[in-house]
Amino acid sequence: MKWWTTVSMAVLASASLMFAACGGDNAAPSNRGKAGGQAHAHGFHPDVPADYKDKKPPEGMDLKNADVIAKGKELFGNADRGNCVSCHGASGKGDGPLGANLDPKPGNLTDPDVHEHVSDAYIFWRIKTGNAGWGNHDGKVSGMLGFANGTDEEIWQLVAYVRSLNGK
Repeated sequence: MKWWTTVSMAVLASASLMFAACGGDNAAPSNRGKAGGQAHAHGFHPDVPADYKDKKPPEGMDLKNADVIAKGKELFGNADRGNCVSCHGASGKGDGPLGANLDPKPGNLTDPDVHEHVSDAYIFWRIKTGNAGWGNHDGKVSGMLGFANGTDEEIWQLVAYVRSLNGK
């Protein structure tokens, strides 16, 4: 047997043992070394920075109000403003035309598991600053751009719309 075959077999055997010892596919997602945060079945959500942690909608804005949700939906699809639809798709399932070639894929904003694991402040922060540079539990880095030129009111309208997609 050639030396490289022996070495390859030894490496493969070692990797198999390490994989089995770590739980293989049944292992829960982890934050892959990021400080804080929360992993769940569909990804990793880092902790909301202190600047955004206690962020609340403007006084009197109800995130379940139909008019607020409608304004958020309009921004979601507006190519000159929010333009979320290009990656997240019209239904919010992460199936937009630009998202098709991204890895990782854009988040499915209809997934109840995602909504269960993130706060409104988290969604506000992600819309405002984007997701670019943050890895998911597989170590892939997102390219989501933020809506930095959006007003806080517009971003809260988007939060209301995203929340309205839960379970659809």
